[in-house]
Amino acid sequence: MPEQLSIEGISPFGAPVSEEFSLENGVARWKGSDEHGSAKTSEAQFYIPKNSTLAVQTQLVKALIADADQNIDLLPQGKARLHKLDKVTLQQGEKKKTVHLYGVSGLGFTPDLAWYDDNGDLFASDEGVVRHPAQRLG
Repeated sequence: MPEQLSIEGISPFGAPVSEEFSLENGVARWKGSDEHGSAKTSEAQFYIPKNSTLAVQTQLVKALIADADQNIDLLPQGKARLHKLDKVTLQQGEKKKTVHLYGVSGLGFTPDLAWYDDNGDLFASDEGVVRHPAQRLG
């Protein structure tokens, strides 16, 4: 679970983005342009920034894969759950790569769907292919 996170930039709609998260001595703190808060935590919780990224999504999936019941409490609130939906082995010549389709529920009205490799690294998302499959096989 990330203990520190900083996101700076411009949103897809042109608004400035500035978010910070830290977890220190059992106290989680977050601050953004339109929200802030803190919470004492003694168990594993994952912070979801308002303006999230594919990197944050990948870290969440890795944490969910590692979790015994594949459920994680979220900060500032909520619970995420991993759904294993499909598995496919891709082949190009002698190269093979197995990818898994996971759905993550609890972040919105519908699950976030994406393909991940055996290490939990993002392979492709429903927003488009991250890399061409031939590039990821090697």
